Amino acid sequence: MARRWLSLDIKFPGLMTGIALLVGVIFMWSARGEFAGILREASGTRLASSGTMLANAVQAGVVSARSEVLQLAALPEVRYAITGREDSTRVARAIRAGLATRADSTLVRVLVVDTAARVRHALQLGEGDLAPSWALEALRRGELSPVNPTFSPLLNANGRPQAEYVAPVHSAPGGESLLGYIIITRAIRGQGADQIRQLIGNGTLLFGQIDAGIWTDLDSVVDGPPPIARADSILTFAESPRGPGVGIATSIRGTPWVIWLQVPDSTVLAPLNGFQRRMTPILLVVVAVGAVLAWSISRRITGRITALTARVDEMSADARGHEPAPTSPRLFARDGRDEVDRLESAFVLMAERTQHQQQLEAELQQAQKLEAVGRLAGGIAHDFNNVLTVVGNFAEIIQQDVAPDSATSRDLDQIRQATNRASRLTRQLLAFSRRQILQPQPLDVNERVQSVTGLLERLLPAHVNISMELGEELSAVMADPVQIEQVLLNLAVNASDAMPNGGRLTIRTLMADLDDLPSDGVTTAATGQQIVSRRHVCLVVKDSGVGMDRDTLQRVFEPFFTTKPMGKGTGLGLASVHGTVAQLGGRVWVYSEPGKGTTFKVFLPQADERVVGADLLPASHAPARGSGTVLLVEDEPGTREVTRRLLERHGYDVIEANTADAALDLLASQRQQMCAVLTDVMMPGMNGMAFARHVWERWPELPVVLMSGYSDTEVLDEADAPHVHFLEKPFTSATLLQALADARSGIEPLRP
Repeated sequence: MARRWLSLDIKFPGLMTGIALLVGVIFMWSARGEFAGILREASGTRLASSGTMLANAVQAGVVSARSEVLQLAALPEVRYAITGREDSTRVARAIRAGLATRADSTLVRVLVVDTAARVRHALQLGEGDLAPSWALEALRRGELSPVNPTFSPLLNANGRPQAEYVAPVHSAPGGESLLGYIIITRAIRGQGADQIRQLIGNGTLLFGQIDAGIWTDLDSVVDGPPPIARADSILTFAESPRGPGVGIATSIRGTPWVIWLQVPDSTVLAPLNGFQRRMTPILLVVVAVGAVLAWSISRRITGRITALTARVDEMSADARGHEPAPTSPRLFARDGRDEVDRLESAFVLMAERTQHQQQLEAELQQAQKLEAVGRLAGGIAHDFNNVLTVVGNFAEIIQQDVAPDSATSRDLDQIRQATNRASRLTRQLLAFSRRQILQPQPLDVNERVQSVTGLLERLLPAHVNISMELGEELSAVMADPVQIEQVLLNLAVNASDAMPNGGRLTIRTLMADLDDLPSDGVTTAATGQQIVSRRHVCLVVKDSGVGMDRDTLQRVFEPFFTTKPMGKGTGLGLASVHGTVAQLGGRVWVYSEPGKGTTFKVFLPQADERVVGADLLPASHAPARGSGTVLLVEDEPGTREVTRRLLERHGYDVIEANTADAALDLLASQRQQMCAVLTDVMMPGMNGMAFARHVWERWPELPVVLMSGYSDTEVLDEADAPHVHFLEKPFTSATLLQALADARSGIEPLRP
C-alpha cells in the first residue's frame, strides 16, 4: 500500500490541494500587505494634520516668548546693568515689572550678560534644578546673533527639559552698539499634552530637535524617535524605542524645534487584524471547497492517464513476449516509478522513430522550396534570354554597318559586352534551376581542382592563403568540366568574401558516404531525386571567415539572397552551386557558426566509366554562309525580327509564322521551298515540341532546330526523335548559322 502513494491518483490531487492552499495563503499575505500600506498611509495623513495643528499652537507661544525677551532687552535698566551703572535691586525690580503680566510656572531664570559672557545680573524666578547655560557657551564660541533673538536646543536639567530664549541688548534702539545679551530660561511643560494624547490615542508625542540629542514628552527628558531623514514627511519604521509604527516630525516655524507624533503598528493595523480574524475561517472554508473540487477534477484527469499507462504496459509486455501486466495497484508503482515516468519511457522509442522522419521531411521541404524557386528563376531566365537575343543581335547588325573604328562601333561593343554579362547572369539562374546546357563525361575531380588552382590564385586577394588536400584513388564523376569549375569558383569566391581581413581557404577531396552527413548542418537535395549510390566523391571547401548564424544558414541557397552590401553581389553564386550539384545527382552540406568560419561539402555520385581527357571532346564547326528557305516560327515579335534579319544577311530566305498552327499551314502548302525549320519551344497554343513532332511525323527528312532559353535536357526528355538540334538563347549569328548548318548536314547533336 505504501507504493500506492507513488501513483498519480494520489500525487496529483495532493498537488492540486497544496496549490489551492498555497494560493489562499499568498492571497491573504498579499492582501494584508496591501491593506497595511493603505492604513499606514491614512494614519500618516492623520498625524500630519494633528502635527500641523500642534505646531501652529506652539508657534503662537514662541511668538509670545520672542516678544517677551525683546521687550526685556529694550529696558534701560538692563542696559545700565551691563555697563555697571545700575544696582541689582533696581534691575531686578524692572525685570519683574516687565514679566508681571506674563509670569508663569515655566519661568526659571533671567541672566544679563555682556559680550564677554560675564554675568552682570542673575534673577532666579522658580524652584528646581538648572541646566548649564547653553547661551553662555554659544556666546563664548561667537555663535549668537548680534541682531535677532536665538532659541536654544532642549536642555536637560536633571531629567527635566528646559530651553533658553536669547535676545541681544544694544545701547540704543535700532541695533547699534551691542552691549550684551539677556537670557530667559523656561521649563518645557505639557500644557494641554493630555488633550493631544487623547487626540492621537495611545500614540507618542515628543518635542525636540532633529540634529540634537534631547527629546521630551512635555513632562521629562525621554528617548528620542527613530532616525528622522527629513521633517514634515511621513515615516514608516520597523524599529524604535517604542516599537514599530508610523510617525511624522512637524517643524515649528521660526525655531529649530519639531513636534514628533507617532502611532504604534498595533493601533494602525488594529482594523486589519480584526478583519483577518474574521476572514480566516471563511478562507479555510474556501480552500477546503477548492481542495475538494481539485481532488475531484484531478482524479478525472489522472484516471485517464493511469488507464492509458496500463494499456501501454500491456502493449509493452506483449511486445516483449510476456503476459499482459495485471491492472492492479502494483502496476502504478512498478519499479518505483509513477505513470508519467513510464509514459515517458514508452514514448522515447516513438520519438526516436519519428526524429529521422522529421529530418527527412525538413530536407524535403527545403528541396521543394528550392525547386519552386528554381522553376521561377528558370522562367525569368527564359524570358530574359529573349530580350538579350534581340538586344545583342541588333547591336551586332548595326555594328556590321558602321566603321569598325568609329565611336558608334565602340558604343555597340559596350552594349554587346553588357549583353554578354547579362547572359552569364541568366546562365547562373538556369544553373540554379538545372536547365543549362551540359556535356557530361567521366571526370577526375582532383584534375579539375588543380586546373582551377592557378585561376584562384589570381582571382582571390593576396591575404587569402589557399591550402590543397587532395585525396588519393578518387572515383570518377559524371559531369561537365565547366560545372565542377563553376562550383569550385563560386564556393571559393564566397569564402573569400567572408574573410575581408584575410584567412585560410582549405580545399579537400575524399571519398565519402551520404551516411557520413552530420546532422547539425543544412543539407539540400533536388525534389524527387533518387540516390542510387551511397559512395560519393566529396569536395570540401572550408574558410576561416566570419561565419553565419542559423537563420542565414537556412536561406544560403536561395537565389538573390545575399548578406553583401548593395552592388557587391547578386546572390546567385551559392544558388547556382545548389542547382548544378542537384543536376549531377549530388548533395551539398553546409555548416557555419558566427566567428568560426564555414564548411561546404559537395557530394557527387561516383561514375563507373573511365576518365576522358579534353582532347577527346568533339571539335566545333566553323559557321558558313547558307542558302535556301527557312521556316521561322517565333511568337515574340522582336526575337522573330532579329532572327529573320540575321538569316537574310547570311544568305537565307525566311518565311515567318507566329504560331505553330500557322507554320503547319505554310508547310502544307510550301514544303518544297523549305530546307529547314527553326522554331521556338515556348509558344502559346501548340508549343514548339508538339509542333516538331508533327513535322517529324509528316516530313521526317526536314531538319528541325529548336530554340529556347531553357537547356536542351528538357527538350530531349520530351522529344521522341533522336535527331533534335537545339539552339540556346541568347544566340549570336555564329551560333545560329552553326546550328542550321549542323542540322542540314546531319551531324548528331551533343547529348547531355
